[in-house]
Amino acid sequence: MADHALHIGIVAQPAAIEIGGDGAGEIRNVSLPARISVTNSETYAALARLGFGLMQAPRYHYAGDVAAGRLVEVLPQHPPTPMPISVLYPKSRQLSPRVRVFIDWLVEILAPRF
Repeated sequence: MADHALHIGIVAQPAAIEIGGDGAGEIRNVSLPARISVTNSETYAALARLGFGLMQAPRYHYAGDVAAGRLVEVLPQHPPTPMPISVLYPKSRQLSPRVRVFIDWLVEILAPRF
C-alpha cells in the first residue's frame, strides 16, 4: 500500500481513492496523481481498460471485465467501505404492497453482492 504514489489514477469527484485496512477496520483515503479527471462512469471504465491508470468502482459493475481479463483487481485485501443503498418512497400511513415486494426483491438480489 505504501507504493501508491508510484501509480497514476483516473479520478472522479472526489479525487481521493479509499483503501480499506488489513481487517482491523482502518480506512485510508489516498490521493493518486491524476492524469485525467472524468465525470462519466463509462469514460472512467474505458480509460482504465486502455491502461490510463487505476480506478475505484463497485466490484459487481465490472465483474465481467475482471473475469475476461480486461481489468485487474488491485489490492483486493484492502477493500473500501461498502457504499449504502437506500430506497426512498413517500411517507404514508401504509406502505404499498408493490413497494414492499420491490424492496424485498432488491434485498434478495443485492445481498449476495455485498
